[in-house]
Amino acid sequence: MIIPPFLKPKDKIGIIAPAGRLAPNTLSEELIELNSWDLEVVEGRFLYHTHHRFAGNDQQRLGDIQEMLERPEIKAIFCARGGYGTSRILDQINFSSLKENPKWIIGFSDITTFLCLANQLGVACIHGIMPSQFGQKASQASKEMLKNFLFGKPLVYNLLSHSLNKTGNVQAEIIGGNLSLLAHLTGTSTQARTKGKILFIEEIGEHLYHIDRMMIQLKRAGIFQDLAGLIVGHFTEIKDNDTVKFGKTAYQIVKEHIEEYNFPVCFGFPAGHEEINMPLPFGLKANFKVEESGTTLNFRG
Repeated sequence: MIIPPFLKPKDKIGIIAPAGRLAPNTLSEELIELNSWDLEVVEGRFLYHTHHRFAGNDQQRLGDIQEMLERPEIKAIFCARGGYGTSRILDQINFSSLKENPKWIIGFSDITTFLCLANQLGVACIHGIMPSQFGQKASQASKEMLKNFLFGKPLVYNLLSHSLNKTGNVQAEIIGGNLSLLAHLTGTSTQARTKGKILFIEEIGEHLYHIDRMMIQLKRAGIFQDLAGLIVGHFTEIKDNDTVKFGKTAYQIVKEHIEEYNFPVCFGFPAGHEEINMPLPFGLKANFKVEESGTTLNFRG
């Protein structure tokens, strides 16, 4: 696995919107904050463009990601927001320059597509908070942890125990992201490669029966068969039917479908579509220990 260079003061970072659109100049304060990290922010040419629900048409969004990948002075690429749209351009992106000139790609939600592809190419990336969440919706801790990691500091999590956890101790890379996107990618050339890895999942706004259906899809596709572990993040604004209720919570549904496997499982990891959205480096070896007293996730080696 190629680990991109950690950032240094005065480095240039790119900001693009490869999926949902942004209102004009909505990131002004967020870009000022990134500049305050002693970084030089380079905006994508089509960052604030709109085309229906997208941040510009497919070719414009494709052009921005391609340019940031190919510019050697850009040391990290922040995706401004998720939404929907990355899968429309995924097969047209030439990611070969990422291996020649590795740089951090940062995002979550719809950006799961990019994270899976970067991981497939053997380049580490970051599931983490995006600039559109830097305002009131973002916890200061989430931003600080991301900043510290990008500048090369160790990343260690110590979490409280959860009643649904399954104990165990492994060392492996992490991959994953949004459950809907992972299901969407299953059976394609950019399906998440999970064998021997710790899978992370999170979700927002889905019905409980959709959660059940996606977990069944991943299970039938063999995604859980050779996992080293499972980390379950935020399941936010999950909905039930108005009439006949599903009868289980989202976490209980996940627990049911991985019950037969022996890998360690941690529920309630603080990452996903909520105020606290802690960074998870994909591609770095992590020590993952789930005990009755709590969970430790350690990227110090």
